[in-house]
Amino acid sequence: MTFESDTADLGALLDHLKGTRNFDFKAYKRPSLRRRIERRMQVVGAADFSSYRDYLANVPDEFVQLFIVGWRLGSVGRVLGWFRGLRRLWWK
Repeated sequence: MTFESDTADLGALLDHLKGTRNFDFKAYKRPSLRRRIERRMQVVGAADFSSYRDYLANVPDEFVQLFIVGWRLGSVGRVLGWFRGLRRLWWK
């Protein structure tokens, strides 16, 4: 698999999620999103993005797992950023 086809397959997966679940991952950084999806792919045994898309279509609860992983990791980053901002205000 080439990098270009791999990137296209990831794009197709994200388009599928947007079309079927109305969830747009544009706010996520692409490398972070790729790692999160690849982690879920390892857990479920999907060899590539295309087979993971098929898995998502056949196992509806998998979207919840993917979304929870993304939300938890994303929210940790936002909370840490919030604390850093407070720290700058308190300790000038």
